[in-house]
Amino acid sequence: MRVLKFGGSSVAEPSRIQAVAAIVAAARRRGPVAVVVSAFGGVTDTLLEAARAAAAGRDDWRQALGRIADRHHGALSELAPATELDALEA
Repeated sequence: MRVLKFGGSSVAEPSRIQAVAAIVAAARRRGPVAVVVSAFGGVTDTLLEAARAAAAGRDDWRQALGRIADRHHGALSELAPATELDALEA
């Protein structure tokens, strides 16, 4: 079993996610793999920003979480087959 770990910069944008997928596919051809993937680059910092804002009683945590959601939806629309987008969005 080979364990592959990809940090946030490795999955920072859709083109990098595609590169990770190619690496995983190539490794899989050589045997079993386990894949560990960090959050998109910058997402952990944005989550911390949202938590700090919520803890301080500020309402801008909603905008921070909205930025995270928008980023994930954007990546999904670039990476997923169009025929599967509605099901994945749900």
